[in-house]
Amino acid sequence: MKKLIELLNEYEKSSYEKDTNWVYEWDEWEYYEPNNRIIKGNWENEEVLTQYELCSKQFWFIKWLVENDKIEFNNDKMMIPYNEEYKLYVVSYEHLLMLLSIQDNPIEFLIGILK
Repeated sequence: MKKLIELLNEYEKSSYEKDTNWVYEWDEWEYYEPNNRIIKGNWENEEVLTQYELCSKQFWFIKWLVENDKIEFNNDKMMIPYNEEYKLYVVSYEHLLMLLSIQDNPIEFLIGILK
């Protein structure tokens, strides 16, 4: 989980740096274990990131991971059974989103394929 949180903060910081019109006070994401939540901010103004938001196309985090070479594509978890003779490796951002969307626990799956 620690590696995922580090990458999430790197992604968000790079996103804010690209937007030169954005003025912000930086708050880092943290993993809050008692409730299994990813949060940032203080208790009065807390933002929670669900596993579905994290793995969604609208959040762009998964695309950033792929574009910045943070995913291990030659991992056995990234293979899709094709038939008895062949197995296909997931090779694109869209394939990865598809795999994440059918996982019972997409966060654990994502952690397992990070470099």
